[in-house]
Amino acid sequence: MFHLRNARQSNWRYLLYFFLLVGLWWLIPIGLRHGVRDALQEFQAPLWHGAGILHRLKTNLQLRSLSKGELIAEIENLSRELARMELVRDSAVDFEDPQLRALTKEGSLGTFQPALTYILRRDEKAWWQEVVISGGRNQNFKENMAIVSGRGLLGKICRVFSHHSVAILTTDPRFRTVAHFHNDPQPIIFQGIAQGGLTKPVGRVTKVPADVRASEELPLRVVTSSLSGVYPDGVPIGIVVCLHRNPDGISQDGEVVLNPSLAHAREAAVLIPKVEAD
Repeated sequence: MFHLRNARQSNWRYLLYFFLLVGLWWLIPIGLRHGVRDALQEFQAPLWHGAGILHRLKTNLQLRSLSKGELIAEIENLSRELARMELVRDSAVDFEDPQLRALTKEGSLGTFQPALTYILRRDEKAWWQEVVISGGRNQNFKENMAIVSGRGLLGKICRVFSHHSVAILTTDPRFRTVAHFHNDPQPIIFQGIAQGGLTKPVGRVTKVPADVRASEELPLRVVTSSLSGVYPDGVPIGIVVCLHRNPDGISQDGEVVLNPSLAHAREAAVLIPKVEAD
């Protein structure tokens, strides 16, 4: 009975310590809490980098386990891909994703230079909000720089550390930029909206002129605008199949359907202004 009473007292003591620690944490100024969080991220970053290296090593080991005939077929595929790359002379950046190579090929990004990065971490609790990418201050990454995947605009950098950065995705409600429809220079506003779990990603366009029409038969492609001052012109964002007129009668809003494969992006490119890259 004595031991049982001691065990109960010990449990209550640990519970009291826990609540005291939580209370002390919330009493700490928010700036200091952010500093602690950033310090923890700097400590964890090498682990995330290591996980990415292990994933690529696993892929290489899987290739080694193939039979001789399968390896020959894989080499032939790689040879054809190499010949195609030399023929079209894609960007010198060594992207594995052919769609990303095509999107960032020489001259297609105007005054921006693509820098290779990998998605190191994606929080399950904020799946459509933030990702951690490789590369940071040491790679000349800065806040608000655009990030693209082979499927289009992925997001922009919001925090930069020594060797990694945090980026908000186009689906995050904090993401907002000037855009336009493909082959239509009139500026519109694109913004991310809160997502429901692991659903298909969507955004929203506003300030669409009243004379613009969209339907499932004739969808409109939303692309980035150079008027933003952050993104090159013409990077795909998503498509609009329906527009709703606002009460003012002079503008429309609509839902933007984004590419669901953005959820599986592992490789991306940070767009660095060439003036800064030089």
